[in-house]
Amino acid sequence: MEKVQIGKVIEFYTNSCLVLSEEKTYNCMTPKNHEVAVGDNVEILVQSSNTVISKIHDRSSALYRFRGQKKRLLAANLTNIGIILASVPQAPRLFIDKWLTIADGAKLKPFLVFNKSDLELSQEFEDTKDLYAKLNLPYFITSCKENFGITELKNYLENRTCMFVGQSGVGKSSLTGALTGINLKTKVLSNEQGQHTTSTSRLFKVENVDGSIIDSPGVRDIEQGPVSKSSIKSVFHEITEVSKKCQFRNCRHKKDKGCFVKKGIEEGLINQSRYDSFLELVKNIDE
Repeated sequence: MEKVQIGKVIEFYTNSCLVLSEEKTYNCMTPKNHEVAVGDNVEILVQSSNTVISKIHDRSSALYRFRGQKKRLLAANLTNIGIILASVPQAPRLFIDKWLTIADGAKLKPFLVFNKSDLELSQEFEDTKDLYAKLNLPYFITSCKENFGITELKNYLENRTCMFVGQSGVGKSSLTGALTGINLKTKVLSNEQGQHTTSTSRLFKVENVDGSIIDSPGVRDIEQGPVSKSSIKSVFHEITEVSKKCQFRNCRHKKDKGCFVKKGIEEGLINQSRYDSFLELVKNIDE
């Protein structure tokens, strides 16, 4: 006897996935002609011998991983990207700005998590926190070791589905565990670098809150895909605003005559690292 049910993909493997439907989980083979990712809302056909995905519902958002001209679906129906940062290892600001453009292109709301606040924080790390706070990005200061800031972050994730990104060693697994109440296996840091421990993409429920976290081992960092002009304007809004005063509309904001962006850097209206990120990321603009 066949039965059609609606469910959500909560775990993904190479050729199969786990679907939660009516408080039960079903192991399903992934469709050959359609990409499926954790977060997808699907219809499954429950049969006596096996269970198959018969339909994938329209997605509110989709996050892709680019490799050259090819792209692969990483997660579906996200609302937010959480960029996790730590004083050690410290990410370059280009990493932050790149993920801000990726989030904007995927129509996701980014926020920052300054993790491991129990450790001694470098001045550069403090300067980074102050810089992005002034750009009106939501941010949280957390310490899994001292359980600091976890409740505030949980409350923010109410009615949201997020994916955390961050360099190896910033505490992504520990933070996910603190938010979900699940003891994710972690390994000891070696040479100030973390060891990645997860093997599949999975969806976790935030503890005591109606929110979710999609954890994927492929998202320490990803290659920058095509970027739209609108994303550049949105992410680098302080540069966009100052550029309106440039003498020429086609100003490249380098050594162009009458460029107000360069003047804005000199006057402290634009941070040098943000300008450097801007120049790097405009190279990927998809005309």
